[in-house]
Amino acid sequence: MRLLSLAWIGLALCACRSERSTAPLGTLTGTYVLRSINGVALPTMGNGASMTDFTMIADTLHLYDSGQGVEVSVTTRAGVAGTRVQSERFRTSSPSAGTLEIAYYCADGDPAPLASCIAAPHHQGAFTATGLTLSASVLYRAPLMYERVGGSAP
Repeated sequence: MRLLSLAWIGLALCACRSERSTAPLGTLTGTYVLRSINGVALPTMGNGASMTDFTMIADTLHLYDSGQGVEVSVTTRAGVAGTRVQSERFRTSSPSAGTLEIAYYCADGDPAPLASCIAAPHHQGAFTATGLTLSASVLYRAPLMYERVGGSAP
């Protein structure tokens, strides 16, 4: 009986997890690879701020039909050994035809669109014939030029 009670408690706790962190992303609609930041081909400085700067080695955006996405970035930082691979989920919106806004979730999983609690949107831009240009960013130097390498054109 005690084992059965523990099983029900475990099942209930699993059901209470955040839907945002475990929900399927949907069907992949586009994969975009970062080619340059502020006109400089990768690898290059990510944000230019001396205390928090990093070198962006690679960055890929995966966009899904659910309005969500995943960014996978590979970076290095001066004084820190090795490279860092990071994956971060975000939500997207399109305020007008052909445009895109990206809003990251807080690190604590809060569904409010706040990356490290910086007010959204975190990136703004537009789709191009060959990819995506993010002309404004609160996280990186801009513009960020992405090439579409998979999926269909929006």
